[in-house]
Amino acid sequence: MIKYLLARLALFVLAVTVLGVLGAGRELALIAGLLISALLAYVLLGRMRDASTIVIVDRVKSRAARRRAARVDEDELYEDAQVNADTDSVERVAAETIHAERVGAGTDHPETVHAETADATTADAETAASAAHAAQQPAHRPGL
Repeated sequence: MIKYLLARLALFVLAVTVLGVLGAGRELALIAGLLISALLAYVLLGRMRDASTIVIVDRVKSRAARRRAARVDEDELYEDAQVNADTDSVERVAAETIHAERVGAGTDHPETVHAETADATTADAETAASAAHAAQQPAHRPGL
């Protein structure tokens, strides 16, 4: 890529110098040198231009892939935060409900609350496990 840039620059300087030596004015030499060097570069530097294009395209693709990966990571972090917030709010509501029930029943003692919360959690887990097991079992159909 640098070689191509330097080759284009050399062609421009060469064209401007030749035009200056031939007696063209400064402005005319610069404009004509720009046009002549562009045409010469197109004809003479095709392979270097193609190689530079490949390097540039590879850089752009790798940069886009890194940005895409960073965006995916940010999305995953956001989703994880949302799931954690939802779980925390459900647990908080459950704890507030249990607490309100105990206050109404007059059984709001720390030892009782802890033991009953553990029992409720175990019962919920057992209910979920039995429901999952039942869902996996095929239905029994007599006479088939």
